[in-house]
Amino acid sequence: MRIQMETGGHTLTITLADNPAARAFWQKLPLTLPMMNLYGWELCCRCGAGTLPAEGIPQSLCHAGDLCYWSPAGSISFFYKDSDGCKQERIGHTDEGLHFLQDTCDMDVTFTPLQEAEKS
Repeated sequence: MRIQMETGGHTLTITLADNPAARAFWQKLPLTLPMMNLYGWELCCRCGAGTLPAEGIPQSLCHAGDLCYWSPAGSISFFYKDSDGCKQERIGHTDEGLHFLQDTCDMDVTFTPLQEAEKS
């Protein structure tokens, strides 16, 4: 499953992982989230605990290009730089250039399925 992430006039393609949280996220699309710029390395929306299922998904270090879920706060996070030891459940990743996010501020981010036909 692939999705698009659009913000600030830029679009990225993200490949979702094969796990319950990624599949649940896919089912919520299209979705626009107000995301905060946190710690100088991630965009984050705290949606509330239980937003996505996280059972059985290991937490791993977050790297630039990762779309992650932090289950305690139900946060959807997109990392535009490598984190400083932050671990979350990875639900997707992009290898596309992220330079346009380096000096970003809080913003709305829209996630859409790359091909609507894949969603059914």
